[in-house]
Amino acid sequence: MKIAKAMKHIARLKGKIAETTNRINKCVSTDVDNEFDEKFTDLVLTRNTLVLDLISLKDKVMKANIKHDKFTLILELAEAKNKIDMFKNLNIRNGKHNSGFSSNETVYKTQYTIVERNNKIEEIQNLINDITDELDVFNASTDIY
Repeated sequence: MKIAKAMKHIARLKGKIAETTNRINKCVSTDVDNEFDEKFTDLVLTRNTLVLDLISLKDKVMKANIKHDKFTLILELAEAKNKIDMFKNLNIRNGKHNSGFSSNETVYKTQYTIVERNNKIEEIQNLINDITDELDVFNASTDIY
């Protein structure tokens, strides 16, 4: 199985686990006059099996990535995404601004301009795109076994 297919299967397993967890939460208690719709212990066993399948598949994907020296690249991608979020969320204010509910104006100065931020976001996005492209090719062509 190729990594790309395994990643799709991982996403499906996560969805099934979430659905089963929801069903567990719904069936654990009911009105004393009602019958239980589903058996709690059966659903917990089903969820446990799904989790074991997920762990096994994630382990195989991780080992394939490590074997082919891609794990560092994956970590770099995650940190680039965190970094771009930080820059996107910068509250850059420069010049006069009203202070919310009062009529007072506050004059701000900045250490980093909007143009600098936008350039940095573009630079990081280009890095993310390059890493993603490289990993997409790798994932489509590399087996997990």
